[in-house]
Amino acid sequence: MVYLNANLSISLPTRWADTTIVVNDSVLILPPYALENIKAPTDKSQSEAHVRKVVDHFYRNKKGPSGGAARAPVATPIAPRKGG
Repeated sequence: MVYLNANLSISLPTRWADTTIVVNDSVLILPPYALENIKAPTDKSQSEAHVRKVVDHFYRNKKGPSGGAARAPVATPIAPRKGG
């Protein structure tokens, strides 16, 4: 998930290790890159919680305000001009 990695790398040090995203050199995000696939050592629980919050925010914003796929913009009809 390239977009998730790009989003995380804005505020956190992030790199790829094969198909795993490594954040802060301690938190692993395994495929399919969902919240339940975030792993970290027990002494890094605060970092794991922060990464979970960022990933959750990413997926919530990806769905859009309607909760589904983003809708295409609708063209607004322009009334005909009056006068000359």
